Amino acid sequence: MKLSACVIGAGPAGSSAALGLVRAGFSVTIFEQFREAPRRVCGAFLSPEAIVHLEWLGILSEVQKQSVQVESARVSVKDQIDTFSIAQSGRFGCAIPRATLEAILERRALQEGIKIQKGFRASSLSEEKNRGWILSVRNLDLNEDQDVWMDLAVAADGRFSSFRNKIQPLTRGWMGYNSEFLGVKQHPGELSLHFFPGGYIGMLAYADGITNVCGLVRSDFKDKINGDWNEVFSAILKLSIPLRSMMRDAKSIAPWKGVGPLPYGSYLRHAPGVFLSGDSAGVCDPFMGEGISRALASGPMLYAALQSQSRDAAGIRNGWKVYEKNWKKRYGFRSKIGYPIRLANRAGWTLNLARSWVINRERARKLFLSKIHTIEPAAR
Repeated sequence: MKLSACVIGAGPAGSSAALGLVRAGFSVTIFEQFREAPRRVCGAFLSPEAIVHLEWLGILSEVQKQSVQVESARVSVKDQIDTFSIAQSGRFGCAIPRATLEAILERRALQEGIKIQKGFRASSLSEEKNRGWILSVRNLDLNEDQDVWMDLAVAADGRFSSFRNKIQPLTRGWMGYNSEFLGVKQHPGELSLHFFPGGYIGMLAYADGITNVCGLVRSDFKDKINGDWNEVFSAILKLSIPLRSMMRDAKSIAPWKGVGPLPYGSYLRHAPGVFLSGDSAGVCDPFMGEGISRALASGPMLYAALQSQSRDAAGIRNGWKVYEKNWKKRYGFRSKIGYPIRLANRAGWTLNLARSWVINRERARKLFLSKIHTIEPAAR
């Protein structure tokens, strides 16, 4: 008899996690509160590391058909511009709209027998001794609550997850923001990053010419501009000559959306049997697709932790320990390096120093990229 598993959240982390679990021999149900995938504050770059995960998930060819290859990145600091290859071991990245990627993942999940329950909001998890876990969910269509029993649960409900260790809500910090434009002076597949004191802008053009514009900014920078994202973006344009030039004839086709302050750090500590994945497990700096790559790694990492374990409570507990160990090994350094990078970005004067010592030096740049984008498979 198969053990049962539930996944909370049908985004990239949840869909990937479900695929890993079903391949490890579990019967899997995903609970998702939204009927249609919501617009998210995120980039659209899939790094060479993400490509490795797409291969394991079995959707790389379909993603490539609906995306455009990204071969290099252009970085500007004030009026200085540097361009470098993002290739690793012959792999490039790609640009694909988030909604398209999620649709591909959902189709794959359904093909592999995963049940997806939409319109269900998960509220709490409780452990039943020697019986597993009970998830309380609300059917939003009927406005009714119900309990679902399972042997294993995965929380993949994002950066503000209700199922990890509780943290105090932040009132100050880094804000994420996102919009889409037409007419940006950037060809399909071009990736550019523009740094300024207190934040950055990342831009990536899709195959259809639409450019995804996203980034980070300090909340105090935003507060000085009275909080309106259009005014914030106008103020940012004044700080970057290259960005201002690229956006001269651009027109917005989507309203700005912001989120934050972001709860940076890792939050893995939970009871064995509840696995955290994607942003639920830890929020990282999304400079070049680190967040989406971590989300896509959920499936192979769960598979690697559980596929050789016994099919009982002890096996799940052991698998949880393996998963936590592998997660920390893969992402521990990246979680720690984020803080000094944000501190340097906030200081402003250190941006040129970082450009001189990292971006302009090939060996240092390649070493840095290898640390934040490892292409070692998460599962064999």
